[in-house]
Amino acid sequence: MFTKLRRLYLNNKLVEAEKIIITDKEVTNRLVNVLRMSVGDRIRVFNQTNGEFLANIAALKKGQVTIEIEKLIRRNTDEFSIGLIVPLFKPDRMRWLIEKAVEMRIEEIVFYRSQNTQKYSFQDEKIAKQIISACEQSERISLPAIQFCENIETELVRSEKTTLLCNEREKKYSILGTLPTIKQGMGIRIMIGPEGGFTEGEINQLKEIKDVFSVHLGKTIMRVETAALYSLSVATAYLEEDGYK
Repeated sequence: MFTKLRRLYLNNKLVEAEKIIITDKEVTNRLVNVLRMSVGDRIRVFNQTNGEFLANIAALKKGQVTIEIEKLIRRNTDEFSIGLIVPLFKPDRMRWLIEKAVEMRIEEIVFYRSQNTQKYSFQDEKIAKQIISACEQSERISLPAIQFCENIETELVRSEKTTLLCNEREKKYSILGTLPTIKQGMGIRIMIGPEGGFTEGEINQLKEIKDVFSVHLGKTIMRVETAALYSLSVATAYLEEDGYK
């Protein structure tokens, strides 16, 4: 019924019948100059804490928009317990991958550097904005967590999730064949290597960590974003079929 209305993420407490005054320049510019919204126009506002609400533009002033919350229309839903671990790589391709990963309902994205990772920086504010934009477009309510790990081995050691290490050198175990062996209810992380591949030493070190399993994605050597999207597609399709989150 309300799916044609624009969506806006607000990091405010959303309560029925309350008014929220927005002064953030980017948000007000988007509402007034990009979307051309007027007083009385309806919009959907959301966040992962309170859910999604029907709202309207109550007032417009220079540099300020007042939104009136009307009613709750959708509560937050659980996402798949899938995390993606990817190296930093070319920003435009990374931006595309973030958008698609959000659409596929993953719950976290972890970035890291390895020996063959190119020298790209972790721009957390830009990535956060990309995630919010992807959530607004994809009808998703919750935002996946993001983090950067300088030492990914330490992060994997303390993790309680199973990590599927996508390894082009793996000959025996496939991702599709390994998924059914993972204990029901245990979270999954999919780890993608850098464009130059993992070094042999890195592979050996990662495979020694508990609950890290080396898997292959077939015979084709893929780019980072292709391997990530392929493996996420396989994992989410399996979990949906299995009725497991």
